[in-house]
Amino acid sequence: MGDMMKLSRVSLFFFILIFNYISLRVIVFPFMFNNYTTSGALYIIVFLFSVVPFFAFLPKRILNNNYFISYQRSKIKYLYNSILFIRIVFGIVISAFVLNKIFFVDYSIFWLLGGFFLVLFIISTLKPHEIIQIGTLFSILTTFIYIFYVYNYINLDYQLLFDNLSFNFDFMLFIIPYCIIFDNLSLLLVLGKNATIKKSTIVGALTLAILFFLFEYLNLSLISGDTLFLNNPMVGFIALSIEPVSRYNGNFDYIYILMIGVCSIFKFSYFFSLINNSTKAYKSKITYMSLCIACFVSSIGIYYLLINFYNIVITVVIAIFMSSLIFLLWILKEVYYARKTKAE
Repeated sequence: MGDMMKLSRVSLFFFILIFNYISLRVIVFPFMFNNYTTSGALYIIVFLFSVVPFFAFLPKRILNNNYFISYQRSKIKYLYNSILFIRIVFGIVISAFVLNKIFFVDYSIFWLLGGFFLVLFIISTLKPHEIIQIGTLFSILTTFIYIFYVYNYINLDYQLLFDNLSFNFDFMLFIIPYCIIFDNLSLLLVLGKNATIKKSTIVGALTLAILFFLFEYLNLSLISGDTLFLNNPMVGFIALSIEPVSRYNGNFDYIYILMIGVCSIFKFSYFFSLINNSTKAYKSKITYMSLCIACFVSSIGIYYLLINFYNIVITVVIAIFMSSLIFLLWILKEVYYARKTKAE
């Protein structure tokens, strides 16, 4: 991790942008749409002001610590690495499932799984901050293609947001923001006290990621209405495929393919690299290959669970997100002991 100084603010900004892409559309989008339909956009704004302030008011002593060395020496790595491993398998399977279900229906999902894991295993031999750097060009490319679509879009009738305004209390409204917060905390393992990364980079990237997400939600709900895609598990990946009624932008399905592919490969390669580098598994070919084989074999089992029990699998995914609370508690412990040691 000695090369952390080379990690630029631009690289981290665009990495965070794609880092949150799938999570928002697999977990947040269906929940908001199925429970609040059109008026769900207003709750996404509330969601924005739930997630972003957490990082905006994060004390500098938390952000500027070099956690990775402590993480390597700590027993917490075995538990958190296990969580990351499960996240990798579930994340890749869900990504491949979405691509297969919507865009590559004539192909076997196992080709997609094989392709994802092959690239992931190659890239994850790099260090975490190197993966972020390599992902910069791909992230910038997909982001600018996305912005082109947003820029050339039609005007929407925002009055429709208030026509069916309703509120149904759901405990998940409080759980989901923490899923995104805990997810992004893993990025602290690549930062250190000597890194030239500012809090504004994380806040700005998260804000833009949620605003892009809000645009897609508005696009779908204000053009297609409340009921057409209700209870559709793929609802988070439909908005850009709808042709506007008053301006033709062409087919933008490829944006989803690019975003899902780039997000999955670099996000889960980053996770796998954290596992490799914290346990030094990459130094043993047998250990590394065992991890790779375990990933692929587990993905087959998860896939069959997904096609038969989709809603249950998503609930399990949310529970896995929430289990990352242990990492936050470990961070707070590290900051406390670092401050106590400095005082002594």
